[in-house]
Parts: sequence; structure tokens; C-alpha cells
Amino acid sequence: MQLEAQLSERNVTFDLHEDAIAWLSEKGYDDKMGARPLARVIQENIKKPLANEILFGKLKKGGVVTVTVGKKEDGTTGIILDATADTTPIRPKPEAEVGEPPVEVEEDDGDTTVKTRSRVSKAGAAADARRSAKAAAESGEPEGKSPRKGGTVPKVPRK
Repeated sequence: MQLEAQLSERNVTFDLHEDAIAWLSEKGYDDKMGARPLARVIQENIKKPLANEILFGKLKKGGVVTVTVGKKEDGTTGIILDATADTTPIRPKPEAEVGEPPVEVEEDDGDTTVKTRSRVSKAGAAADARRSAKAAAESGEPEGKSPRKGGTVPKVPRK
């Protein structure tokens, strides 16, 4: 069933009772059109109310939906959706360590050059690149140019 596949992506399971199946088949079948109206009946009575429950209600983090037939708030008989939230807490996935070889890093503070060896993850390398770009922008250096190895060069005013 297409709806079950869509709900499984959001950790929602679907329990359709026999009386709900009978009600859907009665309302979704027409002598002239066959089962064509069934898609509209499912859309109006199940998918729309279920979407609100998934986005804003009890099913934000998953759960179980029980579909039965009963009296609605307006007094008519129709499909009733009973949503039960999933009570298991969602735990974040552990971060995977990247098995890259140690990287030699040269740090130049103006007077001395220090070489250090460290393991740098991809996220750490991206953060270092952003910090370097920010520091270069603050010092007035064009982006993409690295500082010279021979020390600092005095800036000469242009004529």
C-alpha cells in the first residue's frame, strides 16, 4: 500500500480495522465510476487529517495510527483516526571517526614556525578553513592567497 510506504519514512505504523475497510469500500465505490472515487475518499478522510497529526500533533516523532469507524464530532458516522505517539526517545547517532592519516600543520606566529601532527576530521578541517578565511578577511588579505613563508612584508603605500 502506497500510504504505508510514505508513513514508514516518518516512523508511523498504520492499523486499519475491518469496519474501516468496509466503510471505505462502500463510500469509495460507484456503480458508474467503479473504484475511482476511492482515492478521493482516502485523501479526504485519512491522508489530510493524518498529515496534520504528523506535522503538528502526536505523530511528530512517529507512532501508531488506528483507523476505525465511529461517530465524528459533528454527529455523522465516518472514519476516526486515533494517533498514539511513539514513546521511545530518539537518540542521536554516534559520530563516526574518520580514519585519515595524521596531518602536518605549520603554524607561523611571525617569529617561529612550529610543525604539529594531528588527526583532523573533515568537519574540523572545514571549520579551520572558515576560521582562516575569516582571519584573512579581517586582516585585509584577498581570499584564497596564503601568507608568505618568509615572514611579513611591510605594506607600501601606492602612489
